[in-house]
Amino acid sequence: MDFDYATIGKHIQQYRFELDKTQEEIAEKANISKNYLSKIETGKSAGRLDKYYSIAKALGVTIDMLIRLARRQNKFAAECTAACV
Repeated sequence: MDFDYATIGKHIQQYRFELDKTQEEIAEKANISKNYLSKIETGKSAGRLDKYYSIAKALGVTIDMLIRLARRQNKFAAECTAACV
């Protein structure tokens, strides 16, 4: 099963913005470094599943919410691209 880590990272960032929290605040709650969170948000690091779980918990969402939202968005983008070709 493939995941679009960049899209998941964007959703993590979106949830963080909605909570009006800094990377430092979420990283501290998730027990990871701010630099690591930044790499995950920008898709520069795939991260580990346990870290995604910690981040989701710090954001007050489930890891499933992050993954499903990313999958749904990628499926929509693929359908739009196919329709335009």
